Amino acid sequence: CGSTPADCQYTIDPPLDGKPISALDKLRGKPSKKRYLLRGITGEVSHGSVLAIMGPSGAGKTTLLNMLTLEKKGGVPRGKIELNGQPFTRSMYNKNCAYVQQEDSLWASFSSRDHLRYAFDLCQPHLSSSEKTAAIDKLIEAVGLTQAQHTKAGNAFVRGLSSGLKRRLSIAIALAKNPLVLFLDEPTSGIDSASASSMMTFLKEIATAEKLAVACTIHQPSASVFAGFDKTLILSDGRVAFSGLASDLGSYLASLGRPLPPAANPAEFVLDLVNKDFTDKAAVYRILDKYDEAREAAPASTGYELTPLRQAKPTASPMAQALILTKRQLQFVVRDPMLYTGRMVMIVVATVFFSLVYLQTRNRIQSQALQRFFYTNFILGVSCNLAISVVFAGNLDFLSIKREVKDGQYSPVSQFIAGQLIAVPAMAFLGLSALIPLYLIGDMPWSSFGLALLSIAANLWAFEGMGQLFSLMPNVLLGMMNFMSMWFASFLFSGLFVRIPDVIWPFRLFCYILPLGYTSQTFMWSIMKEVPDYNGAELCDDDLRGLTDPHTNQSSHPCGINRSKEFYCPDESPIRCFGVTGDQILDSVGVNYAAFSSEDLYARNIGIVLGVGAAFRLVYLVWMISKCRTSEEPKKLTPELIAAAKPEKAPPAEPLDVSIEAASLAPPVQPPAGRWEFSFRHCSYVLDVSKNGKKSMLPFKNTTAKPLISDVTASVSSGELLAILGPSGAGKTVLLNMLTLEAGSGTPFGHMTLNGQQLTWPMYRKYSAYVPREDTLWATLTARQHLEHAFSLYRPEVPAGAKRGVAIDELLDATGLTSAQHTRAGNALFKGLSGGQKRRLALAIVLVKEPKVLILDEPTSGLDSAAASAIMKFLRDLAQSKGLCIIA
Repeated sequence: CGSTPADCQYTIDPPLDGKPISALDKLRGKPSKKRYLLRGITGEVSHGSVLAIMGPSGAGKTTLLNMLTLEKKGGVPRGKIELNGQPFTRSMYNKNCAYVQQEDSLWASFSSRDHLRYAFDLCQPHLSSSEKTAAIDKLIEAVGLTQAQHTKAGNAFVRGLSSGLKRRLSIAIALAKNPLVLFLDEPTSGIDSASASSMMTFLKEIATAEKLAVACTIHQPSASVFAGFDKTLILSDGRVAFSGLASDLGSYLASLGRPLPPAANPAEFVLDLVNKDFTDKAAVYRILDKYDEAREAAPASTGYELTPLRQAKPTASPMAQALILTKRQLQFVVRDPMLYTGRMVMIVVATVFFSLVYLQTRNRIQSQALQRFFYTNFILGVSCNLAISVVFAGNLDFLSIKREVKDGQYSPVSQFIAGQLIAVPAMAFLGLSALIPLYLIGDMPWSSFGLALLSIAANLWAFEGMGQLFSLMPNVLLGMMNFMSMWFASFLFSGLFVRIPDVIWPFRLFCYILPLGYTSQTFMWSIMKEVPDYNGAELCDDDLRGLTDPHTNQSSHPCGINRSKEFYCPDESPIRCFGVTGDQILDSVGVNYAAFSSEDLYARNIGIVLGVGAAFRLVYLVWMISKCRTSEEPKKLTPELIAAAKPEKAPPAEPLDVSIEAASLAPPVQPPAGRWEFSFRHCSYVLDVSKNGKKSMLPFKNTTAKPLISDVTASVSSGELLAILGPSGAGKTVLLNMLTLEAGSGTPFGHMTLNGQQLTWPMYRKYSAYVPREDTLWATLTARQHLEHAFSLYRPEVPAGAKRGVAIDELLDATGLTSAQHTRAGNALFKGLSGGQKRRLALAIVLVKEPKVLILDEPTSGLDSAAASAIMKFLRDLAQSKGLCIIA
């Protein structure tokens, strides 16, 4: 079997000036032009082989992979993609393919074995329990997860697997499906060279053994990693620079007059040639033109016989999927406190707090009757407000859900059913966590407990549905803000703060469609119907109504003055007199707060609240299905479109000048006269761990000291670059965190000095800068805007205008960001700079500060070989020209 893309194109329509287009610009019809992210891409990969898609940052690797996996990303894909000669459809993808994305989307509280167990349950239900266990053990050993099989995946809040181990686990999950075609986006990103080589060797072995076609993008393969490729597709500027057997790359380059130097890494060499950010663009385009000419001159392929696609083994039935996912969801709830356990604790704390504030409402007297309504409504409002955690947790979970649905593990409906099966009893427990302290401290009548529990549980269920709906918003912050707005509107228009008849349209609509008002009414009705009589009021009777003033012969008693009144308060003013029984108090409060009355509307209100919750969930289900099914099959490519996509040929030049000029990278600054030295001596970092090897959370628990680094000594002077090397887990990042005075969970020891003086926090802030491995950029700002703000803050002495613009241009050129200077940084929610471009921008920002000591954590991570080589050369030249002490 084989997967074949032919003449693939991918186009977008950006504005003419290349700057980000706003919503207002779209409404105004801002002119745009067609831009090709991909054009004329053709290739194939057959079973048992590995196709490596390589290219510099921005070459179109991820765009091509998204197109091959039918991922809809906003542009227009065109071309022909086939699997064994059949058109590649979404249904065919779900049955026969799997995709390991660049960002690992795993369940933070599940271990590696947990992930694989559920993957096998869903994808291979025909296996017996013992066969699944054996297959899981084999897969764990094959991907090198034996030592970490019981370690949680973790996330930004929970410590777990390293980035390299997460990548291995993601690959193992994909292989659990037993696919015909496996797509991977940078499988070696974030792991050391030994692990990368081992990973690619494993992929080659699994491709051969399982007759699997593997297509992967890769940034900077070492020579040993490149040796594991059967075929390679080299991209640059969205075009093909080479496509064919990896072993033929050297001879092809020789035919262009660029033979491989002895002992050179073919991948690094060719990526240097086609990187237009650090190489003459005309030279790069001549290489691209040469390949187009060679492809057009090549004889048409006669093809080869393709075997029919294997019959896909049945996955779990929808009912079985729902049961498996319910079990997983229950395990997830038990292990992760964010969704329910934490909310239960917070509800108890909030209820106890309000119960103590309103403690006097235990006294059943007239002055406390109205206060009890406010007391219970605050508890109702706060308990449902905590459903905001559903927005955040659901947004994170949806990344994993979308991946699993796309890979055909289960349908979104099964996941929805599983979630609701867990949510219903969870709402009961959340309701109990509010009612038990409320009834114990607030002295509520226990005979009303059942009706009150159903009322508050229905309200929590409705707001849970609201949180699930807003969790699907692309930006989690917008989702949380929308939830808070709806919650506040529900609280405001519940009938307690403003009379419903006084609310103008269309705002009055909120009074009828939001659930909190109905819940307040039923909740107070269920309690007040059973409450004992209140003191301070007396019931009226005929004798009291008949009392008259002997002088005026008119009624002198309140019961006689207002004969419809059923009670009176001897010692209270009429405005503070609410009644004896619960019904009377409900009707009295209802005079000013129309939401309350003694009328039995319990069944109606509960039905409305449940209906609102069901409506939220129905919209959530429809939206989730639409977001999970974002596949887009390429549109038909006509000869006219193929002809229109052909670029203009670059002018010939002899010889091809594709070298990187050091002069273009070296800053035109003379070395300073002063000399700086940063040294660290006998540095150690110790972590207190318990007997099981985990970090101890209790200070009095028996622990042992575990050194993460021990007795490390080194120094770096002006003009020098100190490289800290080591495999994963060697302590590189721990040492850098120590050198940057970053507080951690362990205890640092040693001496760090700058020019002989003990390094302090004020000294570090003044003379040092740190570029962490995770790029922390402002998603909505462009590369140029980042640098403009950096100059304003770090170097205000450089006047805004032409002089500052020249300095920014030089920095953009030196870091290879000129072509992306108007592109926003982006994040997981909207597209922006590539990973390599983000890394270069983070470096450019700290260089504005002109530090004396520059510390970088893996500055070449995520960069192609040309960019990595150029950046390291730039850092070395920078250290020498400006006298910097650089540690990387």
